Amino acid sequence: MAVQSKLTKVTARSGLPAELQPALATLLRAYGLGWALSSVPTFLGLLIKTILALIKGQGPAKVLSLFFNGIQKTLKDSVTKNGLPYVMAGAFGCHRFVAYLLNRIPYATSWFTKKNIQRISIFLSAATTMHFVRRSFKATKTMDLTLLAFSRALDVLAHRAYVSPIVRKHMPAWLLEHFSVVAFTAVTTEAVWTWMYEPSRLPRSYSTWIAGVAGVDDRILQTLRNIRNGTYTYGSAAIANGAGPIIEVCKEFGIDPALADPLHGRFPCSAVHNGLPFGCEVAGLDKFAYVFSKGFPLYFTVHALPPLLFSTKRLKSDPAQGLLQILQGSVMSASFLASLIASIFYIICLIRTRIGHQLLGIPQKYLDSPWTPFVGCVLSGATIMVESKHRRAEMALYVAPRALQSFLDRLLEPYKRGRWWEKVGGNTVETMVFATSLTVILEALYTNDTMLRSSVKSLFSWILKDELREAKAVKEAAQAKEEDKTKASTHISNIPFHG
Repeated sequence: MAVQSKLTKVTARSGLPAELQPALATLLRAYGLGWALSSVPTFLGLLIKTILALIKGQGPAKVLSLFFNGIQKTLKDSVTKNGLPYVMAGAFGCHRFVAYLLNRIPYATSWFTKKNIQRISIFLSAATTMHFVRRSFKATKTMDLTLLAFSRALDVLAHRAYVSPIVRKHMPAWLLEHFSVVAFTAVTTEAVWTWMYEPSRLPRSYSTWIAGVAGVDDRILQTLRNIRNGTYTYGSAAIANGAGPIIEVCKEFGIDPALADPLHGRFPCSAVHNGLPFGCEVAGLDKFAYVFSKGFPLYFTVHALPPLLFSTKRLKSDPAQGLLQILQGSVMSASFLASLIASIFYIICLIRTRIGHQLLGIPQKYLDSPWTPFVGCVLSGATIMVESKHRRAEMALYVAPRALQSFLDRLLEPYKRGRWWEKVGGNTVETMVFATSLTVILEALYTNDTMLRSSVKSLFSWILKDELREAKAVKEAAQAKEEDKTKASTHISNIPFHG
């Protein structure tokens, strides 16, 4: 018999068949997690605003009234307008109910194997849930969830390819061992290049985060965009709004504004270096130090939270070693981020100034074209080697959904005409991709969880822990029964025959 959790013991009173009670526990747990992920940050934001208002001396009665009104509204919206809990509940908790019904359809068990019924059930529950949420909770960004699931499903398939003898026979060994580096380079190039030239294709919060970490003046980026769209053209008179941003930067840092005029031939690197007069190399080191100082607190939190939340006993037993590991991981990750950002902008300087302008004398209009940042992004992808092998893949998977979103948006934009069937077709494809991706992930969790990364495996195993325990117990019982049969047959075969 499967070991029951406290939640399963509660759901035992639901009146459902025993085989569905773990599924109900999964549904409730998934809903609760989805609700917490989407609503708790809002509650914390309200609490912080209230505390700050009280500190500033605003009237307690008015502040508390606003706080409780905000709590009431947030609670209501978290149930009536928030689709994430329903996506998680339906995708993780409903497939067992679907399988229960399928197993009772005449001839279904003879047409489909048990594994195929499981696949069909996961696919149907995920697809139905996505369709329901998209229609009922229009504010929910379902595409974000779809691309996240798609990225993780691709990772599962990559794991399978890595251990496949056929793939190993035909794929170069270096590519298999460093595929995470290639993947990270591809998605980072897409994300950073899009942030530079087409930031509207990325989520606003993500673009803001990159800008804050990189410490790049948006007027510099606007100048690059103006060069790309032709409103800033070398060799011609300054066009309104084309040269304006870079001229403002020069004035702010005490650089002669005439150097930023398109007629001059090229705007100076010192404008990109925030006025630093010591050359591109020193600016690169300054950028490294800046990004490291921004990234270290973030990565310290990222590396410290798992031990504090999930490995407290180990941390208490040897706090010095635990702190050392956290610091090592934080320094490594912050160094990677600093190396990535600094190398992108130093390579741009290297191409547009040191090599292209000073060494080869290439016309500046070619050196400041979008190809220069593209090359900088591609070459800087090698900085992921600073991270551990496990972290390289995690970083690629973190960036992948944003990169896929911008890539698909750019790829499909020329074909968008506002026709009625475009939305229907897009929604159908998204539903199919989400359902297929979740089927791949959950099948791996049930059959071979080594295909999943530890972060995803830990989270999904917690959500589905009652079902996994039950599946494990059933499997062990079947194995024990098979062993008993083997022992019995062996005993019978050892009985001497007296003919």
